[in-house]
Amino acid sequence: MEKSTVLQKALWSNVFFAELSAIAFLFFGNTFSFLNELAGGQPLVFGIEFLVMAGLATYAALRPATSRRLIQVIIGLNLLLLGYYVDLLIWGPAVSVLATEIRMIDSVITAALVVAQIVGLRTAFPKKNMALIP
Repeated sequence: MEKSTVLQKALWSNVFFAELSAIAFLFFGNTFSFLNELAGGQPLVFGIEFLVMAGLATYAALRPATSRRLIQVIIGLNLLLLGYYVDLLIWGPAVSVLATEIRMIDSVITAALVVAQIVGLRTAFPKKNMALIP
């Protein structure tokens, strides 16, 4: 199926967001304390997870034809990330004000990516209306 422009832009936005996060956690995770707080003390693991997410989104964006299952996997991973952010915001340990604000911003960005990817997936794969009359 042909890619919709909404899905294409959502995938590239996901790549940009994940790459930026991966660079921040992998290279600056131990330098800045708020990044270490965001990663729960594991900036290397968190950076690798974002690198995998960026790789999957890049692969999906560069494919000539859209793979519905791959997009669903990316949406699922984004939903897991959003759930993690919300969980940390509600029940997580006390962190600095900067880390809390960044978590809220990341939650909004991730939610926007999920919505854009779902809308793009629906436009790329329109539902077929089938007549049930024999």
